[in-house]
Amino acid sequence: MSRSIEAYSGMIVDRQYRLEGDPIGHGRAGTTVYRALDTQTEKPVAVKLYPAHAQKTHVLHEAQAVAGWNHPNLLSFVWSGTTTIESVLHAPLNEGVMETATAERFYLVTELANGSLADYRQKKGVLSLREVAAV
Repeated sequence: MSRSIEAYSGMIVDRQYRLEGDPIGHGRAGTTVYRALDTQTEKPVAVKLYPAHAQKTHVLHEAQAVAGWNHPNLLSFVWSGTTTIESVLHAPLNEGVMETATAERFYLVTELANGSLADYRQKKGVLSLREVAAV
């Protein structure tokens, strides 16, 4: 049985977004978020990669929802699309021989936030009603 090794640091998504380092977050349904650099603007961004099995309708719905946000406390939408990603597969019974598999993956790009709600909650605990209302 092969397993995927998610080592995407340095990979360029859609010829523009260079992934940097280990994932900075994981979302529901198998999504993974990476810090990245927009190579055209030289600005840091966040790239959310969806798993190969992601449903196009779900991804488009999320992209449309994020693109519609307009609030100072919410991340700004940058771009979404699909990209070809080559995953490295390791077959342990095959004496360490590396194999690759290529798949189209959806992605979503937003501005990069400093920290996360999870970080905040770990430091401060549960949000008060006043804090929730302020968002």
